[in-house]
Amino acid sequence: MSTLTKYDCAILARQRLNLPTSEVPRLVTYVDSALENLATRIASDSPKRSLLLTDRNTVTAAITNTNERYYADVTSIISTYGVKRETMAFGTVYRYYTGNTFASTDISTGTDAVTFLAATGWPTGLKVRLTTDGVLPAPLLVNTDYYLIAPTATTIQFATSFDNAVAGTDIDITNVGSGNHTIVIWEQDIVQWVDMPEFAQLDSALPITHLYGWLVQSGSNDYLYLSGTPSGTLAFEVPFVPTLTTLPARLEDDLITEMVRIATTAGMTSE
Repeated sequence: MSTLTKYDCAILARQRLNLPTSEVPRLVTYVDSALENLATRIASDSPKRSLLLTDRNTVTAAITNTNERYYADVTSIISTYGVKRETMAFGTVYRYYTGNTFASTDISTGTDAVTFLAATGWPTGLKVRLTTDGVLPAPLLVNTDYYLIAPTATTIQFATSFDNAVAGTDIDITNVGSGNHTIVIWEQDIVQWVDMPEFAQLDSALPITHLYGWLVQSGSNDYLYLSGTPSGTLAFEVPFVPTLTTLPARLEDDLITEMVRIATTAGMTSE
């Protein structure tokens, strides 16, 4: 991370602009604006964007259902992590699913389906793997990718490929096995932006079925509204505005460049 102080930044900008030392205090006041501008510029710079992305393992928001409206409140994410609304779509928002466990008595050789007591929230096409404390239902194997078929909210079947899952071609279960088996989610949904922010849309390789998302401001709050009837958690790997303590050292030169731009626009040029 950077070890620069605001005073250091001002001195470096002064040197580039060939300004007198007396202008350093004024240049110090430009640091915060330069960090904002840097975040906006880096967000659209593919090679450097990864340097200013939030950690999806820690920056999360729960999906809420209110009167059949599904959304995540992202107000605290924007304020806490310095995420800019207009550049959020340059990052990636993941929808995390939670795995589940079933017993051999929960799967049928007649329907090839596992039945759960509660809705799983899993879509058809979700990639999973299996672990077990006994013997998996035949012919299922550990360390093998499978794709779920979700004929109902509480039942799932397994397919050997995404295309087979979408077509409804399930694996024929010939033996229920023994013990308890855990479905481990091996892939997550990605939220696809729609219209907001206006100048950018997320264009990622979507691994499976995906959600559409709209960023909406309501009073002092910000919400990411979602299509469909999703549940679970959203994880954010999106651009943020750094402070000097969170600025990667590789972007120090870019920060000084932004300060020079601001100073030049303000008429600060060498005599």
